[in-house]
Amino acid sequence: MIDIGTTDFYFAAPQPSKPDLEKYSLLLFDRWEAGVEKNLILPDYSLFLEVEEGSIQGVGKVAASLTALYVGIATYGSFISGVKTIKEQVVTVSDYLVEKAEQQLGSDAGPPKVRKYGGTLGSLQRLFVKVQRGEISPEQATKEAELLLGENAEESPEFMNDLAKSFKTTPRFHQQIGFPFEEYDVFPNVAQIENNQKYDRPRTSRTPRAPGTPSPPPASHLRVEVWRESKKHSKNFRTITI
Repeated sequence: MIDIGTTDFYFAAPQPSKPDLEKYSLLLFDRWEAGVEKNLILPDYSLFLEVEEGSIQGVGKVAASLTALYVGIATYGSFISGVKTIKEQVVTVSDYLVEKAEQQLGSDAGPPKVRKYGGTLGSLQRLFVKVQRGEISPEQATKEAELLLGENAEESPEFMNDLAKSFKTTPRFHQQIGFPFEEYDVFPNVAQIENNQKYDRPRTSRTPRAPGTPSPPPASHLRVEVWRESKKHSKNFRTITI
């Protein structure tokens, strides 16, 4: 599967109970999925949503097979146009996720903190821009794309052939192009997101322990994961303590 976009969001909100967190996560996934179905024009894709305690923090990921991505790109005439259009669609469904996440929290939610990542699709678009700016040759771009896609490249030789041709024929320009996602070349997985400490969370004052007092056990919290591996697969979810 090819990572085509993810959204990392955080809301300062009261800590929910386990049933409330599960209900919130499942309803959010269903609403998000409806928005993806309406706005992302691909024959198939997978969705993953993770919602965790600590106020409310979540990650929504969209992925697609190289074959499905190739079919979607072909809909828009040229390779570069297809990549750009699908990226715009992913931006729309990312915004939709945050909008629905905030609506469900209602007045309890503080202003959201949001990060978006373009994943592999965003990296391909940046390769096109580098070629258009004359920073790298079409041949270099093709090699970088092969390294980026790894084993996925073997799934669709047609995708790779058309990609190489598009690098060679894309027109050059000399203007700056902005991206709606953060400048990351690969999709950061959930573990990376957890370790990056993206948000400035409020710190509580602590009373110093007396000498010899054992440290309290680390506080545990809940995480709900909801996913659908493809349009044909059933929705799955689980709740874990971490």
